[in-house]
Order: sequence, then structure tokens, then C-alpha cells
Amino acid sequence: MASWWYAILIINNNYNNKQNLKNFKKPILVIHSKEDNAINIKLGKQIYANANQPKEFLEIDKPHVNGIRFYHDEISKKIDSLILKK
Repeated sequence: MASWWYAILIINNNYNNKQNLKNFKKPILVIHSKEDNAINIKLGKQIYANANQPKEFLEIDKPHVNGIRFYHDEISKKIDSLILKK
């Protein structure tokens, strides 16, 4: 199934990320791929900007579904950083 189909579901569900993130008080790691053709990386950066601390952002080059495969060390470091900030 094409990845754009999932993006339509997410975009059309009226989930207000900005409002919901105001109430979310847990550490958050936003990982977004520059190669994501369904959801522009600017939206990932907006989620990060609206998130409360502690937060981390990781921009990757490979398709996001393979992020853990290619960026496991960087992701682990970001998670460790979030845990230590808590």
C-alpha cells in the first residue's frame, strides 16, 4: 500500500498535535526522514518545536521506516540523552 494513504489518514483525523503536545509532559524523540514523500520534514520540525522539554530531534536521510536499521547508534544516544535529562 502506498505511503501517501497513511498520510491521508493521519492528516484527516483532526488530531491537533499542537494542542495535545502542550499537555504531553514525557520525553519525546522526533525522528523524521528528509526522504519522506508523504509528510514533509517541516511538519516533523513543527512537532518538535511545539513539544515540551525534554525533547530531541533526529533528521535522517534514509526512509523513516528503516531509521532504526541505519541510525541505531544515533537513536540510542538520543534516547539516553532524554533519559538523563528527565
